[in-house]
Amino acid sequence: ELVAGVFGRLGSPVFAVIAGYLLFSSGPLQWTEVFSKWKSRVRQLVIPFMVWNTLVLSIQIFGQLCPVTASFFTAARFDAHHIGWASVLDAYIGWRNGPVSYPLWFLRDLIILVLCAPLLRIVLRHLGSILLLLIFVYWQGFYCGISGPVIPQPRILFFFAAGLYLR
Repeated sequence: ELVAGVFGRLGSPVFAVIAGYLLFSSGPLQWTEVFSKWKSRVRQLVIPFMVWNTLVLSIQIFGQLCPVTASFFTAARFDAHHIGWASVLDAYIGWRNGPVSYPLWFLRDLIILVLCAPLLRIVLRHLGSILLLLIFVYWQGFYCGISGPVIPQPRILFFFAAGLYLR
């Protein structure tokens, strides 16, 4: 119980803190560094995210449309019988149920946070721990039934921001 309950849940928050901490150097924000990081994150995050989601989506579409395998895909996250641009976009971004390859929700959130990181870092430089407290309250509000944007997940936003703040 201890290993699965405590240590099993530490992976995503710890990785988010490390990702936020290591994203930029400790000096002033340089836009050349920002563009360089964005370029490298396309190779490291966006391309693998797109490839794996495309693979899973293709398997789900084929599996649902093939009469021999259709019965195995009744609980799929994507309905191949009602394909449209919105449903395909949702399969990748996952604003309703997570990406079609659900374990990649963390990569999706990390991609969004890396894009927003320069703005987040600038605001953190001015507001510091006040912004972290506001993000923490926002995160805890989800446990109290307060709704709001869920992409990125509030807890990942908090830990990523904490990593940026620690830098």
